[in-house]
Amino acid sequence: MSDEEGNAPVPSAPPGVLIEAAPKPKTKEELELEEEEKARFKKLIYIKPVGKFTQTEANMIIVNESHGFCNALKKYLLKNEHVLFASYKREFGVDPSMYVNTDGKISSMEALIDACNRMGSDLKEMQGLADDALKKFK
Repeated sequence: MSDEEGNAPVPSAPPGVLIEAAPKPKTKEELELEEEEKARFKKLIYIKPVGKFTQTEANMIIVNESHGFCNALKKYLLKNEHVLFASYKREFGVDPSMYVNTDGKISSMEALIDACNRMGSDLKEMQGLADDALKKFK
């Protein structure tokens, strides 16, 4: 059997058998929403770009985080000599939004990655000190 225009054959099925259409591909927005939901479920940090996002400026939402993390991240960003401005805003019930602006010698995302790496290394050092102190009390 073929369609009315005489093109490629249309698959036929025996009576009572349902032929399902192939699932349509997901849009970019649907894929991003899926990633964000996965991060929320697994309690992972997820950065979602919003608004202006250029080489020297980044406006983003940090999913699943609070004042504590954002404030520490802002302080580590501002320790970088190439970061001109870093700030965040956290409203009740909404994920915080962060803005980073650099002088162009490094990108805003490079500054963000550097700040996260330095914060992670400081936290590992602090964990080591806490482990050593705990061993003294056992």
